[in-house]
Amino acid sequence: MNFLRKLFGNDNMTAEEAERERQAKEFDVLKYDGVAALHQNALPYAVKCLTHALEIKDDAETRDYLAQALIRSNNMEAAYEQLSRLASLEPDNVRIWLRMADVAYMMENYDAMTDACEKAIEIDSENAIANYSYARAYIGKDRCADAIGYLTKAISVSEDNPFWEACLLRGQTYLKMGNIEQASKDADNMLQQLGDNEDALLLKARCVTAEDDKTAAMSYYGRVIDANPFCAEAYEKRATLREMTGDNTGAQADRDALAELVAHNRPDENKQE
Repeated sequence: MNFLRKLFGNDNMTAEEAERERQAKEFDVLKYDGVAALHQNALPYAVKCLTHALEIKDDAETRDYLAQALIRSNNMEAAYEQLSRLASLEPDNVRIWLRMADVAYMMENYDAMTDACEKAIEIDSENAIANYSYARAYIGKDRCADAIGYLTKAISVSEDNPFWEACLLRGQTYLKMGNIEQASKDADNMLQQLGDNEDALLLKARCVTAEDDKTAAMSYYGRVIDANPFCAEAYEKRATLREMTGDNTGAQADRDALAELVAHNRPDENKQE
């Protein structure tokens, strides 16, 4: 019957059927326009279109697009609400729980982040990202010892494809806890595998600084600057160390370089719109 109506026309369509067809067409137009606006970074229009589309029909894909638009609009609470609704529809979808954890992290809501990570790990305990995110939630709660365990798990389950972000965060967390030896081991491992990686060099520089090895610290900060001449922290810390060791000329050179960096990065207050 529906085929014949489409073939010969809709003259016999009931009012209810006509309204359903109108709403279906309106939903398709709103969803299409919303997705197009999202791709064009026209975020307010994307949110408006996708929200109206969902008022017509509850569609998981549309809600996912709306969550993306809200995240990019920095409306994290609304994005989290949309993702929560998606999670209720697809409770076994790890990807949704991990996105919720990321949004909760940006809101600094570590309780919500912990809840989302727990759900993700219940589904897939070997998921490296889930363990890494759980660790970040614990760090946010200042529970560093708990975080170390999850970071170690994230590293161990991704041995075939090393998870350097987890290794770096574990080293930084060890250092925060005062465990310089373990922090230095993570830094050394990264440097051995990645070469003069800026983040690994910074971690190593902080470790040897904590050990009061000023000569080594200055050397590592120098390597940071070689890797990234725009690293303000390296100039600042090396200037202090040089001054402490009596190298006032070197300290002033680093401070001059730092001042130049700050001036370069400062918005031009006289620039006309």
